[in-house]
Amino acid sequence: MTTKLTIEEIKNENRSDLLEKMFHEHIENLDNIEDEDFDIVFAILENVNTPEKVLLEVLNEDVLNVFDNDDQELLILQTLKHPLLPKKEIRKYAESENCYHRGAIASNPSTDTFTLTLLSNDASINVVEAVAANVNIDVNIIEHLISCSTCSVHLNLASNDNLSDKNIEILANSDSIHVRQAIASRDFIKAEVLHELSDDDSDFVLCAVAENANTSEEDIEKLFYSSNKKVAKVLASHAKLTEEMMKILTKEESDYLRSSFAANPNLSAEIVDILTHDESSYVRSALAQNEALSEKDLSFLLNDNNYYVRTEAYKTLHKN
Repeated sequence: MTTKLTIEEIKNENRSDLLEKMFHEHIENLDNIEDEDFDIVFAILENVNTPEKVLLEVLNEDVLNVFDNDDQELLILQTLKHPLLPKKEIRKYAESENCYHRGAIASNPSTDTFTLTLLSNDASINVVEAVAANVNIDVNIIEHLISCSTCSVHLNLASNDNLSDKNIEILANSDSIHVRQAIASRDFIKAEVLHELSDDDSDFVLCAVAENANTSEEDIEKLFYSSNKKVAKVLASHAKLTEEMMKILTKEESDYLRSSFAANPNLSAEIVDILTHDESSYVRSALAQNEALSEKDLSFLLNDNNYYVRTEAYKTLHKN
């Protein structure tokens, strides 16, 4: 028997020959398959280094039939998503009557553009959603899917790195809060788009704008003074907070909000001094976990009258 590895180790193993050997060891006794065998086989299929030979064996009915029906389907779907699945199998399952199989092929990073284009017109919305989520879809497919009125497709498109400015503008004006939130969360979104979204009527979208590092200082200021506590909590850790904003946050009544602010890595020496004397041990404890604090400030917190503050300060001081 191969040296026993944990499930996580199996998922990350880079020796394809070892993965193949392990696979055969766990299916060799087809009359006595146990839950552990399924877990290991599934983990092998999650590994991008699993060889083509193993993938084809999994799709063989002689192997599949030893597992329960639900387990069989899980193994098939995971195999169909594997990047080393042969092109012949990709084309075959792209035409499957089973929409879940087509969806798995639509998720496969090795599926070619021609097949993805066909699947982008699939009758099943689950398949179309999977195409939209595929990182390798080209501009033409994106343009086609952007015209789709289904919010779930747009939501998956929002995670694509190949969106044009025109596509982003369309998604930023979506009727769906979740699509607008997803766009506002992306790290490549320009300040101009975030500026438009900073007037959104949804707290979810505003919080996403407040968290985005690309949001302009002007919009940060506008959001900060909007009296929206949910947004203020998100802004508490933003790098573009001014000294004036920081001083205002130190006077907030909410311990919860002040503790969020205490985690900001850009606190000035004056603000740190104020927070080290905060009346709430909850706030001082959050400050003690701030790795941006100087050794001098952490040493000061080591002498705090609260056990948890001292403990957190000790952990932070000795973390590195």
